[in-house]
Amino acid sequence: MSRWPKPRWPRFASGLGFRLAVLLSVALLPLGIISVAQTLRVLADARQTSETALIGLTADAVAGQRALIEGALGAARALGPVLSETFDRPEECAALAAEFVQNSGFFAFAGFLSPDGTACMSEGIRGNFAGTDHLDRRLARIQTMIEVRDAGAVTGLPVLVISEPIWRQGVLRGFVVLSMPYGALEIVGRFGAGRSRPSALHLLDVAGNLLIPQNGREAAAATLPARAQITEFTSNVARVVRGDTVAGQRATFVSVPVIPQQVYALGVWPHDTSQASWERDSVLALLFPFLMWFVSLSVAFFAVHRLVIRHVVHLNGQMRRFAVGQRGDFASTLPGRPPAEFRQLNSTFNKLRRIITREEANRAAALHEKTVLLKEVHHRVKNNLQLIASIVNMQMRKVQDPALRRVLKSVQDRVMSLATIHRILYQSDRVSDVRVDSLLHELLKQLGDLSAVPGMEVQLSTDLDPVRLFPDQVVPLSLLATEAITNAYKFIGRPTAGAPWLRINFKAEPDGRVLFEVVNSIGAPVSQETMKADSTSLGGQLIAAFARQLEAEVEEGPTQTPYGAGYRLALRFPVAGFIPPEPG
Repeated sequence: MSRWPKPRWPRFASGLGFRLAVLLSVALLPLGIISVAQTLRVLADARQTSETALIGLTADAVAGQRALIEGALGAARALGPVLSETFDRPEECAALAAEFVQNSGFFAFAGFLSPDGTACMSEGIRGNFAGTDHLDRRLARIQTMIEVRDAGAVTGLPVLVISEPIWRQGVLRGFVVLSMPYGALEIVGRFGAGRSRPSALHLLDVAGNLLIPQNGREAAAATLPARAQITEFTSNVARVVRGDTVAGQRATFVSVPVIPQQVYALGVWPHDTSQASWERDSVLALLFPFLMWFVSLSVAFFAVHRLVIRHVVHLNGQMRRFAVGQRGDFASTLPGRPPAEFRQLNSTFNKLRRIITREEANRAAALHEKTVLLKEVHHRVKNNLQLIASIVNMQMRKVQDPALRRVLKSVQDRVMSLATIHRILYQSDRVSDVRVDSLLHELLKQLGDLSAVPGMEVQLSTDLDPVRLFPDQVVPLSLLATEAITNAYKFIGRPTAGAPWLRINFKAEPDGRVLFEVVNSIGAPVSQETMKADSTSLGGQLIAAFARQLEAEVEEGPTQTPYGAGYRLALRFPVAGFIPPEPG
């Protein structure tokens, strides 16, 4: 039985030079890959720079026309309210329109078209466009319209017509209509961008229609893209597309917004020959030995992974476990025989872990101690305030004067509102801020019991968002709420149908502010007690003072609600951040 002979390698393959050449070839492979990547990136950047330059040149070429159209839109928005206010006075309206046309120097016509078809025009006549295409197109799409007319009513020449709807209190008043000779756009379009101008420059509306008079559209259509929809170029984002024109010429099409959602510019540039060279250079750059890349991975594994990466991964795992809270008493050890630098790094990590663990334990103990002390302070303040309220209550029982009893009762309400704040801070897991909805529920329960009048059943409803505030705002808000709710109970009236009602709202608004609202029913007094309610201005003064502390906007007065007539007090104020106490 014969055996296959062992292959014999050439002698040069076992030499150091060959092996070193192989290793160097492998080592140079990453540089080759980086070179290819950088070449492709430079080519891509050059292409992007070229496209950006074309976009900028197209925008410069249409800058004059943009300024003219923007000026016309601004003039329409400024003239519209004036003509709308004077539309019922035909002679004055026509005079204003005529004066505007005379002073502008750009416009050939100005007028105001009402929804019923009557029009005020700069020619001094009263027109009627009911049932015409002019009115129907504007009523079908009530928005800013920019269009080209082949023959203007005044000049008989092509004109650019701008129509802007005018609203007042949500009701359409009509349309202000301005027209300027199209020749002004052509003259302005000849300036800007110097010699670097597109071979053709078109204005499009949002539907992709050319804003060009009829006699020039056939020539312009030959320069439009042949294989792309024209609506692809009516986007608020600039675009660059390469392709053929309808006439079969290779070109680069660049679209830029002139007036977003209204007018767009399409510049047609001659074909950029750098595109072909870019494709050729890309193919050449990619023809690089791919097999050497695999060998470089092998070298990276044996040379880098074993000496560096596996130790870094091990240390990273130890640090990650420590970061997520695994504070066990363990010492990190590296696998194998790591280099001296990694041994020193591992030792430093172990020392740092012990220091951080000790400091965290000390800090947690100190924080717990401070939290307990702070809650104890709130608890003692709450007890003292309740004691004061009890003393005031004892004094009330000895006073016979009803007016004085009402004064003492208002003092008791204010003291109890402060006690409620400190009780919530004492009972809450977080002592830095307060859930206002919980606070208001407690105040309503407390004030409802204290302010209850025998024989009066009040339908109370609340809509409270879970908003948290710092004590700097909670204190004035609670005192203000106490005054507002107390006043609402005092002056609540019995409506013509149903029982007396009280609505309390506390809502977070999208702009970052909050709304506090108290609405009570009005009508006949519910009892003799409410008729004898204290009418002094102290409550209003306190509400105004607390509102200033909150930097609140106050709205107060009678209102109509789905439940009937009522009296409303509303405050809007911004949510403030934590303000640390001043030292000393």
